Amino acid sequence: MLTKTKVQEIQDLKLQGYTKADIIRYYEAQGRKPPSRPTISKYYDMDVLPDDPGAKLAKPKTFDAEPFRSTIIRILETNSGKTFCMSSVYDVLEEKFIENGDYEKLPGNQQTLRNYIHYLEDSGQINREPEHRRIYDYVFDTPPGEQMLIDFGEETLSKTTHIHFMCLLLRYSRFLCVYAQDHKYNSEEACKAIYYSTSLP
Repeated sequence: MLTKTKVQEIQDLKLQGYTKADIIRYYEAQGRKPPSRPTISKYYDMDVLPDDPGAKLAKPKTFDAEPFRSTIIRILETNSGKTFCMSSVYDVLEEKFIENGDYEKLPGNQQTLRNYIHYLEDSGQINREPEHRRIYDYVFDTPPGEQMLIDFGEETLSKTTHIHFMCLLLRYSRFLCVYAQDHKYNSEEACKAIYYSTSLP
């Protein structure tokens, strides 16, 4: 099953004059796995794209009915940003609906509930991600020559070409040195870079 974006891509390539075989080569040239030939042929031959290509294959969500849906969303929003086990949500539902006699059983098992919660998150109906705020503390200036900030990095230029670099920032003067090479730094090379950066005029 293709996403709407991929289906649209096939149609766009068709409008650009690509044949079905050309589309497969197009995917391969980009290093991407092409859809199967029957799938490409199916969407290539369509005149009108479906709004949701997977709608016929989508299974109904067992927990996507009231009062379960609103209760699940309320539990998740109340505990937004907190770490808790998904099975705890199931336990709360059992306590709320089974133990008080409203229902004989829940409409699905714990895995079904877990899948439904992922569906709610993926569709943007709930957001359980904690808000990340950077905490800043005042850092006292150190005397010249006492502290240096060091970080390593890598930049990929192509599949076979990588640049490994080492950044050194003198804490007091803010003087920045960057050394680059075609392989990862070992301890000897790192020590030499530190030495060179501190001996510059």
